[in-house]
Formats: sequence, C-alpha cells, structure tokens
Amino acid sequence: MSTLYDIQHHFPFDVQPSHAGKVTLTVEIEAIHVRCFLQMLNSLSSFFNIINSKAKVALAYTRQEEINAAGEKYYAEFASAVVDTFKQLRRETGEHARPLISATLREIKQIYPNACYDNVKQILTKSGELKKNGFYQKK
Repeated sequence: MSTLYDIQHHFPFDVQPSHAGKVTLTVEIEAIHVRCFLQMLNSLSSFFNIINSKAKVALAYTRQEEINAAGEKYYAEFASAVVDTFKQLRRETGEHARPLISATLREIKQIYPNACYDNVKQILTKSGELKKNGFYQKK
C-alpha cells in the first residue's frame, strides 16, 4: 500500500486508554495544518450528527406500531375502568347521571391522574351508559 494513503505516515497518532471506556488520542500535525484538521473534525461531527438524527427517526418508525398498540391498550383499560366505576357507583348510590360523572371522575383520578371530566363523559357517552341513565332526556 502506498504511503500516500497511510494516515499514520502523514499524521502520526497515539491512542491510550482513558477513564470510563474512553480513549485519549494524540495527533502530531504541523501547525499550518491545525485549522484544516479542526475544520475536518467539525465536518465529521456534523456528518455524524446527521447520521444520528436519521438513526433516531428510523428507530421511531420501527417502534411506531408498538407505541400505538400500547396507547390503544392503555385507552381501552382506561375506558373499561371508567364504565365499570360508573356502573358500580350507580348501583351503590342510585344518583342521577350528572353527579355520577363527577363521582366517577374522582374515583378514576386515583388510578389515572390525567383523567378529565370531558374524557370521562365522552367514554360514558360512547358506551351508552349516559343514555341508559337518562342524561340526554329533557327535564
């Protein structure tokens, strides 16, 4: 192999172990080449940052189905807990639907702290529980 492409011939370097799995790299270059060398390192850094960003995006795409499935499972468990809690409170108290929604929210917030009134009401509407309890009847 020609010495033209031998990096150690042009830039002698030494690699020594350092702490925490890192290495210390010592490069011997002429003073007039320092600026070019630093620009090259900066370009390489930008290149590896782009590669790293693209790798993160690719990883996110591969995990998208898994994340969506976990989100759907969480929502299904949340909706089931809302409906079950509403039915249980209705059996225990016999109240009208409106106060039961608030009571259901209070109970659900103990398990799902991000729950809100609108989400609970929407789930109960979709399940048909509010219609069964006369929530939409005019008084």
